[in-house]
Amino acid sequence: AVVTWTTNVAADSTVWFSTATPVNQDADPMITDTAEVTGHSLTLTDLEAGTTYFYVVASKDAMGNIATSDEFSFTTPS
Repeated sequence: AVVTWTTNVAADSTVWFSTATPVNQDADPMITDTAEVTGHSLTLTDLEAGTTYFYVVASKDAMGNIATSDEFSFTTPS
């Protein structure tokens, strides 16, 4: 699964994901890309088929401002 989002200033990219809700940003798996961009795209791999995943994205810019999304979900194909 590919998670994409945009920011209005260049920032890094982080996605936390889980099969349980709410997503726990202190414990659940995450993927991070430190490249500062406005168009973000991270690929989640090794997902189980026919499973609902919940995720939260966050981006931090060079000034240290952090923007965090609401929680979203998707289901992988069976």
